[in-house]
Amino acid sequence: MNYLGAGGAAALTLVALTAPASAAPTETVLYGFMGGKDGSYPQAGLLLDTSGALYGTTYDADGNAACKIGGCGTVFKLSPPAGGGTGWTKTELVSFRMKKHGAYPAAGLIGDASVALYGTTQGGGGLRRGAVFKLTPPAAGTTAWTETVLHSFKGGTDGQYPLAGLLAGANGELYGTTGSGGATNHCANGCGTVFQLTPPATGKKSWTETVICTFQGRTDGAAPAGGLVADASGALYGTTPVGGGSPNCSDYAVGCGIAFKLTPPAAGGTAWTETVIHRFEADNGANPVGALVMDASGALYGATELGGSATNCLDGCGLVFKLAPPAAGGRGWTTTLLHHFTGSEDGQFPEAGLMMDSSGALYGTTQLDMGGFGRGTVFKLTPVAGGASWTKTVLSYLSDGGAQAAASPHSVLIENANGVLYGTTNGGGVAGKGTVYEVAQ
Repeated sequence: MNYLGAGGAAALTLVALTAPASAAPTETVLYGFMGGKDGSYPQAGLLLDTSGALYGTTYDADGNAACKIGGCGTVFKLSPPAGGGTGWTKTELVSFRMKKHGAYPAAGLIGDASVALYGTTQGGGGLRRGAVFKLTPPAAGTTAWTETVLHSFKGGTDGQYPLAGLLAGANGELYGTTGSGGATNHCANGCGTVFQLTPPATGKKSWTETVICTFQGRTDGAAPAGGLVADASGALYGTTPVGGGSPNCSDYAVGCGIAFKLTPPAAGGTAWTETVIHRFEADNGANPVGALVMDASGALYGATELGGSATNCLDGCGLVFKLAPPAAGGRGWTTTLLHHFTGSEDGQFPEAGLMMDSSGALYGTTQLDMGGFGRGTVFKLTPVAGGASWTKTVLSYLSDGGAQAAASPHSVLIENANGVLYGTTNGGGVAGKGTVYEVAQ
């Protein structure tokens, strides 16, 4: 993305940068993918169950012959060591096969009370335009998980190529986004959609898909790549990395991206209402790729991959922002910039969404560090008493872990009950094909 600078006022909060007390690596690689049938290049975050096992996806399994170029991706489980053990055990739950099945899962998973898993694939499905799938755990006495495609995207008005994971609704419905498809007014292949999948009615088998928002590009958003978050009223919130109409960004859809709200239909209605709650203008961030996270007050937090005030990166090194909802009777959301990344030891290009812990601290990753030559960072932003500023701490420089360390994190982090953070990287490990890693605080 190329942009020229200035535009769009936003509140700026100065923060202090605190370096780690020691240069020793704090991250541990739990598993390094080897390619072939083992899978490779995980792009998404992980799901943690009550036993401490981790579930995730790999985008490309390399050697799967059902895909003409590389593999179609996998879903895996990593089980923690048994008492006294040291190594985590990886189990492949499914290997995607293209054709009518999914292929190339770029997003993470969600689970339900029956321990079934749900996710999306960027390719595959009946028309190879992406799919929503369900994985049902093995029946008693068996070991095989069962994959069911709940919806195959058709392209056009239906949307295509979902990059983000799913959000579960209150009544079992699923919500998600597609990166293209929908209206083609200002985007050659459509500017993307938000969709709803409703479970089968009693006695039926098929899920029902409804497109609840079609992005238009230009002053509206385009090409959503992150997932959704919901408030207590059922309204949905998300971002698009381009669109919005800013003249400071020159992407095909014109703009540095938006944050949006989708309000459910009024009683008796069917149409959802889209509201652009923030337009990114380069100096206040550009290219918000990841999902938003919401606090108890309804404020939203996220990161932009580019933009900000730093001059050490061609298009800005990225930033972390907060969007506070309107006060009673008000209309506009209030934007606060919590941290501008500067490159070098501060890190640069935070592509993933953020995680918030019970104290309100934020955790995230940057793709690079050390002026763009490192493997990325894991960072923490802690609100200072009174909320006037935030303190940034680099918890781990992934490059400190040596040649087999994790590298290039693209995924949101998760935390267990002991404060251990888990994530995936698209590179690093013994074979350079990605890792699952932990950072103990």
